[in-house]
Amino acid sequence: MDRKSLNPKIENTHRQGGTALGIGLILFGTVALAGMDGIGKAILEDGVSVFQMLAIRGWIIVPVLLVMAFMRDGGAVLRTQRPVANGIRVAAGIVATVCFFIGVREIPLADAVVIFFCAPLLMTAASALLLGERVGLSRWLAVLAGFAGVIVAMRPGSEAFNIGSLYVFAGSCAYASIGLFNRWLGDTEPTIRLVLYFNVGITVACTLIAPVSWQMISIGQLGPYIGLAGVALAGHFLVTAAYCRAPVSTIAPFEYSTILWAVLFGALFWDDTLSPHILAGALLIAGSGIAVMKSEKAAV
Repeated sequence: MDRKSLNPKIENTHRQGGTALGIGLILFGTVALAGMDGIGKAILEDGVSVFQMLAIRGWIIVPVLLVMAFMRDGGAVLRTQRPVANGIRVAAGIVATVCFFIGVREIPLADAVVIFFCAPLLMTAASALLLGERVGLSRWLAVLAGFAGVIVAMRPGSEAFNIGSLYVFAGSCAYASIGLFNRWLGDTEPTIRLVLYFNVGITVACTLIAPVSWQMISIGQLGPYIGLAGVALAGHFLVTAAYCRAPVSTIAPFEYSTILWAVLFGALFWDDTLSPHILAGALLIAGSGIAVMKSEKAAV
């Protein structure tokens, strides 16, 4: 689930276009990323393994990114002075993506997206504990409220609880660590390098594992994989462009519109209904995330 593999510091380099354009881009980006999750769920329901799906997706995405990198500066962007940190970040990306898609195969799309959105709250808590960033009382209260929303959504101990929820939560934890590495690496690593390394790492790892449970597919069955790769690339670059053009504190709350698209896609293609506990959890998580963003904006 590799959404927002971008450098948070780009909020200080807004390009021409302004806030309105940034909001428009993020809204289109969330449609693309929710579509990516939905297409991935549909592919997995045909019995294909998560590793095979991600390997094929990577075989499509990585060449496109490599062409973009070489057109930019002859490939110089590929060289990094911090290979260990990048390697750990890529490992976290593999865990986040694989866990999310294993989980989304087991639970409704909207449920998975709601639980996954605790990542920004985890990132805020971890930034205080691990990076020494100042997090005030109001932000801590918002984070705690968001975690309460996750518990409400997952309902551990109830008959509605599903192991898929744990996979998605584990993926969210791994994704939060990616955000921390983005903050740490952001002063030396351009966005395209982070996105490329992320996708290369996932592709290589999944290519090595996929043959264990490989399911033969025909050329005619590649359509969904091409669609998966296309919306993934579109989503990544739309979100990146949005954060280039408007402040993070303005743009980030609009990412929660992904939940609405997940609900819509789930209802259209899987006849899913949004249960009361998921709705309550979504409101708590989204409200907490927006409160954290507003608190960060006020602190600047």
